[in-house]
Amino acid sequence: MTRSLNEGITPYTPVKRLFGGIGNGALLSVNLSRNGIKTNGDRCIPDFLSTNPPLERLYLAHNQLTDDDALHIGLALLSNTNLRILKLQDNALTQGGGGVMYLHSVL
Repeated sequence: MTRSLNEGITPYTPVKRLFGGIGNGALLSVNLSRNGIKTNGDRCIPDFLSTNPPLERLYLAHNQLTDDDALHIGLALLSNTNLRILKLQDNALTQGGGGVMYLHSVL
């Protein structure tokens, strides 16, 4: 188990830096699982994904993402042709929220 972001800092601050920072276009795989990430409505992850970066794998499992986060990620995936693996299990998603994200991402 890796806990790269849980070292006494707000878990979401590095997420915003990672997905909103310079040089993030070279990322191919990002594992942010088990970091207590809660967006509180911020959309830097879906905004990043909607730019269609070369990112192929994104692991966000075991965090505190919500149905709203899943909806916006799903909408972002409409314009993303590179992401092949997205792991969101064990977040604060309802079955309906996960389904909505999936439907939006495959339209």
